[in-house]
Amino acid sequence: MLKVKTKTFLGGKVTSLLSGFKIDLTEAEYNNNITLDIVTILGGTEIFVPSGKKIIFNATTIFGGFEDNRSKHFATDFESENVLVIKGIILFGGVEIKS
Repeated sequence: MLKVKTKTFLGGKVTSLLSGFKIDLTEAEYNNNITLDIVTILGGTEIFVPSGKKIIFNATTIFGGFEDNRSKHFATDFESENVLVIKGIILFGGVEIKS
């Protein structure tokens, strides 16, 4: 598992092929919208994010899926800034958001 603790997280890329990948962003801080570019093929990616952070999922899934398993909040509970944008491609795999 990759645990990100930086105070100035700028986003990044995650690629998993025939395997799984875990990234923990619960202690990472970012001041603007950041982008996490994901390529998952025949595997899975787990992303740990605090339940109050807003996530926009703009990735393409082909025989794959995306699931947000954090505790549910109303839209007014989300911070207006600090949005995590997830883009990329998920092919025969999955992306799961946890807190």
